[in-house]
Amino acid sequence: MSIGEITTVIKEWEDSLGWSKPMNLATDKDIIKNLNQSSDGQIQPLYDLLKRIAIWRLDNPNIEINPFNISKVLTDVQPPQVGIG
Repeated sequence: MSIGEITTVIKEWEDSLGWSKPMNLATDKDIIKNLNQSSDGQIQPLYDLLKRIAIWRLDNPNIEINPFNISKVLTDVQPPQVGIG
């Protein structure tokens, strides 16, 4: 996908959340660039990354949304959930 298409997908996805305080990811060119690179321009990996960001935001509602924090979210490795049940 092109950067323009990535931006549109990000905006429409975020609008679909209906959050009263949107993250406005599609307004930051560095965040868009990072998401494009991390998803390799593919839609499903992009949605997976956006889901990871949304979960992070729910867990950390007061942390600033900026390229550094988003990059950290995208590169942090989550430990597997073992022994649930």
